[in-house]
Amino acid sequence: MSAADVASLTGHPDILVDAGVSNSTAFGRYQFTVDTWNQFGSGGMTPATQDEAMNGLMDQLGMIQDAMSGQIAQAIWDGNGRWASLPDSRSNQNPKSWAETIAAFQNALQTLPECQ
Repeated sequence: MSAADVASLTGHPDILVDAGVSNSTAFGRYQFTVDTWNQFGSGGMTPATQDEAMNGLMDQLGMIQDAMSGQIAQAIWDGNGRWASLPDSRSNQNPKSWAETIAAFQNALQTLPECQ
């Protein structure tokens, strides 16, 4: 599915896929499950609405406050119970390394206007 196809969706597609280890409805740029999308997302699966939903999830988990105060490792710990690709995630689904994740957080803090 191309980015244009994803942007035209009116909501999460809610398709259960056999992911080998387990079944999942994960979809989109942050791999939202349908339950998480229903809690934090609204409308179509555009990049902007996915970013808004992820910001809502990160805020609820305390990740934003910790990252903004320089506690990046704590921000990652705050989210790794819910976000499968974070280091030491309980889901063990090919998580990113600590170094890669910390670098991504630091880059966001230095470059995103909303983090200034």
